[in-house]
Amino acid sequence: MGLLGDFLESFYGSGRTFQSVHAHIRREKMPTVRGETSRRGAIGRAKTPTTKSNIATVNMKFWAVLPDHVRVDETRIIDGGTETTIEISRGTERLKQNADGSVEIENEKSRARGSGNNLPTNYRRHFDRSLIRQFFASLVLEQLGECTIAGRDCVRIKALPTPDDQIWPHWLPAEADEFEFAADLVFPSLLSIKGLLSGTVFETIEVEDVTFNASIDDSVFTCEPRAGQPVRKAVPITEPITLEAALAKVPFTVLLPKIDKYEGSPHLHYQPLQPDGTGEILTVFYHQTGSNRLWFTLRQKPDPAMEDELEWEDIEAFGQRFQVSDPESEDGMIVLRFCQDGTWVEVFSDHTRDELLQIAESFRAVER
Repeated sequence: MGLLGDFLESFYGSGRTFQSVHAHIRREKMPTVRGETSRRGAIGRAKTPTTKSNIATVNMKFWAVLPDHVRVDETRIIDGGTETTIEISRGTERLKQNADGSVEIENEKSRARGSGNNLPTNYRRHFDRSLIRQFFASLVLEQLGECTIAGRDCVRIKALPTPDDQIWPHWLPAEADEFEFAADLVFPSLLSIKGLLSGTVFETIEVEDVTFNASIDDSVFTCEPRAGQPVRKAVPITEPITLEAALAKVPFTVLLPKIDKYEGSPHLHYQPLQPDGTGEILTVFYHQTGSNRLWFTLRQKPDPAMEDELEWEDIEAFGQRFQVSDPESEDGMIVLRFCQDGTWVEVFSDHTRDELLQIAESFRAVER
């Protein structure tokens, strides 16, 4: 049956598992420009990386006691400096120590205890069988041979996404058109994950040290704020909201397009003001009809990340100025942005440029 068959039989069966794990993981990513070879089409025209040596590095430490206690310490190297956050899940409670030393607490009572869905994704993609099974369902696996990772015997696995893959972008490297895994031959876990694009590895997430079934003290799953920093209730990243509630809540003019192509009312999601100062955002999604997709964000200022990541073209249409970032690929999505009534609108769609400009021209303020 081979090593891959042995691994899968153990992985999907009642094979040996662990009760605790402690690991160090290093994540390195090279800049990429998503194109037609990626399994996910480009969103806007990405800026060309200025140098191939510009590697983003994240070091992570994991402690976990099954079924529902996990701690992840994440240190990012940014502009030569470091920034560390701590994320802890213990049952339905989550704690996060931000880079500034403040601590946020969230209680997710709606999630079943021990389900695993509320555990950090950075942990789950390596050690949670339920998540790994989900992305395995969208992959064709092939054995490549054997290897050793962190002193442990592994089987190397080539993985190609199926045409209708359902892999969420945050589970595995989103730009990849191929993956390579190193699967532990004793415990059901992935000790190395590589994302490849056109045959070149651009992202590696690899375990550098791991210990299974060691004793882990309960004190690991606590954290305190640094001196002078507060403990506060976690601010949700985003939450569904009605149009009426959005009109009463957001500090900017709400704009909607006048189109009949999409069925039903749009879905709105609201992002509150975040502890890091990120402004309030309203995201509006339309039901897809046919092959076209459309969503847009409303905010007081343009998204600085898009300024850094995308190439923009200034154009004028309908007596109005727009900026367009067009990947000019068949499966890509155009990004169009403009300012109207003091609100910045950022539209994402796979409509043609002319169709998207007509939609943009139809935006009107919604009366409060």
